[in-house]
Formats: sequence, C-alpha cells, structure tokens
Amino acid sequence: MQVVSTIAELRTRLADERASAFVPTMGNLHEGHLNLMCLAREHGSCVVASIFVNPLQFGPNEDFDKYPRTLDADCAKLQGLVDVVFAPSVNEMYQKSKQCSSSRRRLPTSFAAPPAPDIFAAWRQWC
Repeated sequence: MQVVSTIAELRTRLADERASAFVPTMGNLHEGHLNLMCLAREHGSCVVASIFVNPLQFGPNEDFDKYPRTLDADCAKLQGLVDVVFAPSVNEMYQKSKQCSSSRRRLPTSFAAPPAPDIFAAWRQWC
C-alpha cells in the first residue's frame, strides 16, 4: 500500500492503471468504510481510498478542528484492502491558483428532506 499526499503523486501512481475504484472518506474509519473498500475491489484493479477532512463540509457552528484525524490508525486498517491512500492537505486540495468558481443551481424537490444550506458547496469547489 502506498500513501501519497499530492495530486501529482496520485496521477503518477495511477498513470498505468487500467481501472481504479475510488472511495472518498474523511478518515476515522469504521467497519462500514472497510466494507466499501472490499466492494471497491470488485470494481477496479486498483483501489484508492482518500482521507481528507474537508473544511467546506462543516457548517459555521460545526467544529472542523475537533474532527478526529486518525491517519496512522486508518492506514493500518486499510493495509491489504487498498493499493493507494490519498491523504492530501487542505492546501493541496484548494490551491488558490487552481480554484474555479461555479454557479448554484436549484436542487430538485424530490429529496426526502431538504438538504442543509449549500451542502454541495464542497463538491462545487473541485474542478
């Protein structure tokens, strides 16, 4: 298992892979995450797990700083289940020179419950 922390390292590592399966997480892994890693193996010859605590997924009254960061323990759990762990920093993911903007679109009304205000903002940041 290889741990990489930059997008460039990840691209290099995956350059020759035929099919990759990607499982995004915020770390602090539990059995449900590990089951997803096993399922991912059925869909790709290379399994990549990301561990990234995304500050944009936290609201103003949610404590980003107190979210558990357990990278060493997470990597130990992932050993033998994944080929690559992508563990970038916030600066790596949100490089100012590479950010883009997007416009908000109205969400469909078919959700069972209304989404949290601007819950998709974190996803819109990535181009």
